[in-house]
Amino acid sequence: MSSFPPNPVIRSDAAQSLAQRISRIRESLSGPVRAVGFWSAILLPFGLVAMLNTGLEGGDLVGFVLLLVLNALALVVGHGYGR
Repeated sequence: MSSFPPNPVIRSDAAQSLAQRISRIRESLSGPVRAVGFWSAILLPFGLVAMLNTGLEGGDLVGFVLLLVLNALALVVGHGYGR
């Protein structure tokens, strides 16, 4: 019993075209998404400070944690903006 080496995957023209389209869409959206992430990371802490100023009660604590998580996500997404 002989084993043959695996054949490389050959993409069809349609699959390559689709991959190129997806790549172009991804590249065109990365700038605006990073911009929104960057500016959100700058503005969200103002909401956190306002919530801390008014005091946190039972229901507000969930909103505060959610805003904190959104701020961390915005920091990650907007990290490369302007480079």
